[in-house]
Amino acid sequence: MWLTLKDEFLDLLEKDREFRYAVLGYLGLDEIIKRMDTHQQTIQKILERLEKAEEERAQIRREQTKIWEEVRGLREDFNKMREEQVRLREEQTKIWEEISELREEQVRLREDFNKMLARVERLEEGHIELRKGHSRLEMAFKRLEGSMLVGFDSLRKFAGVTFEEFVRAMLSGSLARMGVLPDGARLERVVLDGEEVNLFYEDPLIVGEVTAHAESSDEVDKLLRKAGVAKEKYGREPMLFLVILTAPQKVAREIRSLAEKHNIDLILGKET
Repeated sequence: MWLTLKDEFLDLLEKDREFRYAVLGYLGLDEIIKRMDTHQQTIQKILERLEKAEEERAQIRREQTKIWEEVRGLREDFNKMREEQVRLREEQTKIWEEISELREEQVRLREDFNKMLARVERLEEGHIELRKGHSRLEMAFKRLEGSMLVGFDSLRKFAGVTFEEFVRAMLSGSLARMGVLPDGARLERVVLDGEEVNLFYEDPLIVGEVTAHAESSDEVDKLLRKAGVAKEKYGREPMLFLVILTAPQKVAREIRSLAEKHNIDLILGKET
């Protein structure tokens, strides 16, 4: 289809930039168009900068939002810390109150302890006096036992019993009355692993030696040897008794000293 001159002219204006500017130059508008193009480029750059600035502002807003979120989190943490601090103060106050109560209780306990200690001291003093009295009574009783032993020894001869049998019967009755032996129980004469024991009871374990006359303190050694045999056999410490009808004064003193040392109940009749 053949183009008219007008169509060709319009086509060139649209497609050919130099032709367009040449036409505008003839019309005296080329300078305005150039300025408008420059302004357009400037505006484009401004728009690009504005767009970039908007992106930066959006980025700043996002970062600011994060900052505010962190501030909000910090504020929540701070509030929690403040609440925890309040709880700690309350607990600390309770602890100090409990410490104060404990101190008061400690003072009361110390006062009670001092009172108890004073009472114990008084009891110890009384116990010491009682022990002294008991020792005096025990010594008097042993002297009485010794005197009775000598007196009854004369009677047992008329009864036709040996001194050992007499002592065994007498001591059995005394221990039963004291509650050491059961009612009706009697000490016996036994042989333990080859050792002859004059006075014996298994439970409670009792080992005793009886002699009419002691020439030396060997009687104590004999008793201790037999006690060792009984301890080895039954696995417990025995009660020890040593009954002597007569002994020289010097020997009697030695035997008393050894009997006290080894916790032996000694019944001594007469010192010659």
